[in-house]
Amino acid sequence: MPPYDVLDRILKAYIEDLRSPQEISDKYGFDLKLVREIALLVDRNEYNGSKRHRDLRLRRAHLDLDGRSRLRSDSFP
Repeated sequence: MPPYDVLDRILKAYIEDLRSPQEISDKYGFDLKLVREIALLVDRNEYNGSKRHRDLRLRRAHLDLDGRSRLRSDSFP
C-alpha cells in the first residue's frame, strides 16, 4: 500500500470524483498498476458490503407481545 497521502488522493479521485484508474494515473502521475489494485480493492469491498445487508433481521420490537409479527407481506410494495 502507498503512503496515506497518496492513498487519500487516489481514493478521493476514484470514489468522490468518479475518475477511472487511467485518468487518475494520468492526472496525478501514479503508477497505473497501483491505482488499478486500489480500485479493485474498493470495488470488492463495496460488492461484499452490499451482500451483507440482504438478510431480513427481525428484532423483538418488530413483534407484538404475544410473538406475532407486525410485518405483513401486503405492507411492502
